[in-house]
Amino acid sequence: MLLLDSSVIGNGMENIRYFPAKTSPVDLFIRITFLIGLPLAILLKKRIGLWLVIYFLSLGTLGMLTTDSPNLARTIPVLPFIYLISGLCIGEAINTMKKKFDPKIVWSLFILAFISVSVFNISRYFTWVQSEAVSNARQPALSYSDFLKWQDYQIIMVKSGLSTVTIYEWEKIKAQNSAAQESFDIIH
Repeated sequence: MLLLDSSVIGNGMENIRYFPAKTSPVDLFIRITFLIGLPLAILLKKRIGLWLVIYFLSLGTLGMLTTDSPNLARTIPVLPFIYLISGLCIGEAINTMKKKFDPKIVWSLFILAFISVSVFNISRYFTWVQSEAVSNARQPALSYSDFLKWQDYQIIMVKSGLSTVTIYEWEKIKAQNSAAQESFDIIH
């Protein structure tokens, strides 16, 4: 359940690179269907015993017995279980609704919900990944605007038989070139 609790997820530095701070790795829709689906799967006697073992072993050994627990980066093996149980819940909901309503309407609603959740998640992801918090968590790193210059420089170095440069060396080279360009601009 800790993976679903956004108040404890994303505290470790490594987690901020993968998900927004204080954000569950699964959206609200998946959390709700998982929480409904877990007792439903047990009550309907679905064969989930092995998945329960995988879930608790992964969460316990990889996620909790580590630095900055719960460590989301190390509990990725738990996610398939969450999606499996969520899928069981969605499947049961569709089957129940098809008995009471026209199946075409049920499938239309399901497809609409699927598209809505997908658009929301994709939009949220791209908003987050372009944020300053993500950029800061990934430092030291190249900026997108520097990549082509850095790549060209690396190719020149390799073709010249020289070693490639690290990010720290690249930053020094940029600073030297910037200072040289400023001096050139002042003179001319």
